Amino acid sequence: FRKIFLSCQVALAFCSLFDVALVSRLNLRAGIPDSAFVLGSDAVSTVIGRLTMQPFFIISARLCPPGCEAALYASFMSIFNFGNTVAGAWGAFLFPFFGVAKGAYEGLLPLLMLRSACMCLPLFLVSPLLHGIGDKLSGGKAL
Repeated sequence: FRKIFLSCQVALAFCSLFDVALVSRLNLRAGIPDSAFVLGSDAVSTVIGRLTMQPFFIISARLCPPGCEAALYASFMSIFNFGNTVAGAWGAFLFPFFGVAKGAYEGLLPLLMLRSACMCLPLFLVSPLLHGIGDKLSGGKAL
């Protein structure tokens, strides 16, 4: 599970750099039109994001008492959606600090680079959060 999560999180952080490339117009230098670049990068990011969630679903399904799976899934998705809402609100909160406003986008590139860097933060939390989970799931064999 750790390898899957780590590799997917690294891939998501890399995919977030596509927005940096779009803002800095690197896609046009490579001959890729904006619409194709956005469509492709969004599709790849969505697939990788869904793959990142799979280890959590599997771990929670194995640790969940029988009969509570639906409630656990609903709780997990509620927390996930709440996290996305809070992340969007924090992003909007940071706009003025980076000088991003209607018609003024000079600070957008540093803001996107900060977002990409922040996407690497979960990499440091995987080992502490999943410590001992392998023992519970597989009878002593680490995941």
